[in-house]
Amino acid sequence: MSMRNSGVKAGGLVPERGAIVALRRNAPWLIGLAFTLAMPWLFFDFHSDRHSGFVVSMLSQMGLMIVLAMSYNMLLGQAGLLSFGHAVFFGLGGYCTAHVLNAIKAEAIWLPVEIVPLIGGVGGLLFALVIGYPATTQRATAFAMITMAIGELVPPVP
Repeated sequence: MSMRNSGVKAGGLVPERGAIVALRRNAPWLIGLAFTLAMPWLFFDFHSDRHSGFVVSMLSQMGLMIVLAMSYNMLLGQAGLLSFGHAVFFGLGGYCTAHVLNAIKAEAIWLPVEIVPLIGGVGGLLFALVIGYPATTQRATAFAMITMAIGELVPPVP
């Protein structure tokens, strides 16, 4: 293997310029990830060994809303598809999460609490595949009308 394709310069210790450029390009994402991981620990009460429930709950809700906004941006911004039923799949994922939490509380199933949000995401994904996939085969007005119908078919949960 030649030195040209090995990823390091002739000295063997200095990375190529491409690695530095890639690190510089990904630096905002790495800083954001570090900030996200460190944020809950800034509100940790070391005297009682507990997190501040309000702050952790608020940060979790902010993260969920960021995911919802980014997914809507992908749908409307990049694809140009106006969706009136976008929140339905978000809500159905939350509905699945609530049912899994109830099953864990009743000791019908055992799951670590860290897995429960993933179960909600998978539930929303499954509903989106079954209900939303036929809508994505349409464009423009037909897509908007189908998503509006999906939004009206799913009743709000009190």
